[in-house]
Amino acid sequence: MKKYISLLIVFFSVQVYSQTRVIPSNIEVQKVKINFNGDCLNGFYRVIDARTDQEKEKNRNENKLSGEVITFFHGHLQRADDAKKLIDRLALNSKSGIVVVPITYTPFGKERKYRGDSGKDYILMEIIRHVLDKKGIAVANYSSISKKIVKINGKVVKNSKEAKSYIETLLVSVGWSHGGLLARRMVSRYPASFNNLVQIASAGFYSWGNKSCLAPGCVLMNFSWEGLGILGGVFRGEGSDIVGASWGITKGLVGDTLWSVPSCIWGNFHLFKPLRSYQDIQDVTDQLTDDNFPVLEVNNVIVLIAENDSLFSPENVTDINGKITKDKLEPFWEKFYPVAKSNGVNLRFRVMPGNHLGPVIHYKKYCKEILEGTNQLK
Repeated sequence: MKKYISLLIVFFSVQVYSQTRVIPSNIEVQKVKINFNGDCLNGFYRVIDARTDQEKEKNRNENKLSGEVITFFHGHLQRADDAKKLIDRLALNSKSGIVVVPITYTPFGKERKYRGDSGKDYILMEIIRHVLDKKGIAVANYSSISKKIVKINGKVVKNSKEAKSYIETLLVSVGWSHGGLLARRMVSRYPASFNNLVQIASAGFYSWGNKSCLAPGCVLMNFSWEGLGILGGVFRGEGSDIVGASWGITKGLVGDTLWSVPSCIWGNFHLFKPLRSYQDIQDVTDQLTDDNFPVLEVNNVIVLIAENDSLFSPENVTDINGKITKDKLEPFWEKFYPVAKSNGVNLRFRVMPGNHLGPVIHYKKYCKEILEGTNQLK
């Protein structure tokens, strides 16, 4: 009898565990070769699929996911394996259980208008489609927005939505820092494919001088000052997270700079390509509104700003002194999201704990706000 009871306990324990989401231990950053606008460059991605076997089978049988796939866009020079705690938790607690983190070196091809963020818009979407295609998932309502062809590993990503065996999904656009600016650009470029927008400690709200030559210098100066404040976290037990974020930026800068040499050989030659990271800094100074990047077809817009962030402070982002209230935020929404506001979209602004590294340090609170705000909490 005791043996029988023990076997039952083991059986039910295995069943419960098999239905509990876990992060696979063998997730590695994958590299892809990108050809776009006469340029040859490297892209990277990390995809976290935390679904259980039962969930995957259910998705296949119903031909749909349980929620929207989350796409996470990193900040300046960050790599695909940065902010793991936050991103992994998003996968564990989201309805779909899937998060895609796409990265590309700065495009600096033949036509100037497709350099920097203006080229990333196209490349990042094709990396996302490439990743999901390998899982039998297609981006819903996708249509190409450029005559410029993006090739991933020498091939154009097929239009997989035409295959009946594929599952279609809408996307959630989540971006941190410079990635917050990219997140809005992606929603604006592909409005029918993205259903939610989340901007965390985001660029795109503050005017740095309307692309003047002084604007990048202002960003660098403020970033350096914020970096000094972040270093103080070493005395609060945040040393490992600070080192990890710093190492990510270092890898990004070194990799992007070194790869510019073979990029000149195999792609287009340009004398200033080794300095293309300047293009990224210039792009950070862009201010995005409905005039240049309209947000029209989403259900939720979530803006999370860290209370002690001197780079993108709550005061600078909202132009509000003192306590930020719902009434005081009306001009902010009217300035940056007038169409969404008039359409009755759920608009949520939260002042979050921490500084610019807050999403890494306080990842549980940020994860909760992201998933609750977009109605993607499992």
